[in-house]
Amino acid sequence: MNTFSKWHLGAFLVGIGGGLALIFFLVGGTGLGGSLDGTGVFDSSGRTGVQEIPDPPKAPDFALKRLNGETFRLSEHRGTVVVINFWATWCPPCRKEVPDFVDLQKSMKDYVLFVGVSLDKGGAEKVRAFTEKFGVNYPVVIDDGTAAKKYGPIPVIPTSFIVDLKGRVRLRSVGLLTKEKLRPVLRTLARGEALGTVGPPFQRVGDRFGPRR
Repeated sequence: MNTFSKWHLGAFLVGIGGGLALIFFLVGGTGLGGSLDGTGVFDSSGRTGVQEIPDPPKAPDFALKRLNGETFRLSEHRGTVVVINFWATWCPPCRKEVPDFVDLQKSMKDYVLFVGVSLDKGGAEKVRAFTEKFGVNYPVVIDDGTAAKKYGPIPVIPTSFIVDLKGRVRLRSVGLLTKEKLRPVLRTLARGEALGTVGPPFQRVGDRFGPRR
């Protein structure tokens, strides 16, 4: 093998190694489950480690069918802290965080409500089977594109938004979210208190969703 061919082979191997490292960072190292094409109006540039913003954006309302046929409408839950979780059954970190959400919903049901917004494309039966297997005790809806568009772009899942008692989006979390990280935030918001400085995995949502209301 001549020197020129060896150089090309080395460059090729370096490229492969870099690609694998990038995949590990996006999928494994950060706990992100999968990429999605975001088409929404939300500017995804979040801010971590900063204080409260003076005017948190109002959570865009949406109405979607639950697995039991009833309609879930976000605006009907004003006065409750709501965790909007965009997920899918095929996403490993999504599957991992669901048991934590089930535990939190059970222990904080008087002032917190989780809602799972499924981005699965295979229909309701697969999602229903998943919720039964994991004992999901909070509303689950299958998005028809409405919610993801209003809260997007959502490039990866799981992605969660935390809505306060007044219906304002206070935080966003991209990637795996554990109950240890989430519980103190939910308690603070349920008491109507200031969050102070937040750190990873939470980001401030300082950008508006669509037209300013």
